[in-house]
Amino acid sequence: GQVLVAHNEDDNVYCKVYRGDVPQMNWQAGSVIPAENGRALIPQIEHTHGYLWVEVKAGMYGLSNADTYFNDAGILIVSNSCKVSKENTRDPSRLSNGGIEGNLRRIVAEREALQIAIEMVDTYGYAPDGRSYTFADKNEAFMIQIVSGRHYMAVRIPDDMVAVMPNHYTLHGLNDFPEAYYSPDLVEYAIEKGWYKPRQDGSFEDFDFAKAYAIEEKQHQPYNVLRAKHALQKLMHQKCGNTTNDLPFVCRPNHKVSPRELGNIMSEHYEGTPDDAERVGPGRSPH
Repeated sequence: GQVLVAHNEDDNVYCKVYRGDVPQMNWQAGSVIPAENGRALIPQIEHTHGYLWVEVKAGMYGLSNADTYFNDAGILIVSNSCKVSKENTRDPSRLSNGGIEGNLRRIVAEREALQIAIEMVDTYGYAPDGRSYTFADKNEAFMIQIVSGRHYMAVRIPDDMVAVMPNHYTLHGLNDFPEAYYSPDLVEYAIEKGWYKPRQDGSFEDFDFAKAYAIEEKQHQPYNVLRAKHALQKLMHQKCGNTTNDLPFVCRPNHKVSPRELGNIMSEHYEGTPDDAERVGPGRSPH
């Protein structure tokens, strides 16, 4: 009867994970939020939520886009890399004051929730390559998929559905969901760049966010497709296709999904199926 979120933080280096409780805080006028070198120093608000901060570090350095937050209003923030967009990440015009990176999730934890994330992206631009964020509490879940710069699409996940998020864009039509948000020039920008050409002048019914903004060959990496495929098969108890085009963004299971079921999905390694990965040397994860 409540929203469930399961997330794996898969990084390609050995990492340490730190957990800390950050209390509610009052800030002096003129305070700014520290940021990575070159990123925007964003003014702090007067009062911020407290939160559990799960910080991921590789050696001495933090991984700005790997941290998880859970605040005292019950909002969870996790993310998935989508490094597959066509946007030129070297174009400085897509950002203001260096743009926002790791602080996007911190600001959502401190101020809540989707609308503040949209405001930050509209104002500063998102500095890294693409990323998908999930913001959820016990009652509802939103997902925003961001392209580097100021373009994004976001939806509220329907209450009777489950979204499966690999590391590529999975949102498609503008009207696929009753509650959707997107950057004002999302379609026009794609047309201007030559990434999308409407079938019929003046009609955007055939617009597909993932198809327009993602590099096509990177949308079909087995690393991503297999995870989505096997998760959907477990949820729907039926076989799925083998390309991103065959796999829906959400599915409607015919049963109530449990935390244990999500745990099984997140630890899926395709054992006993033709997709089972070849094992590599001792001490290494085979997946």
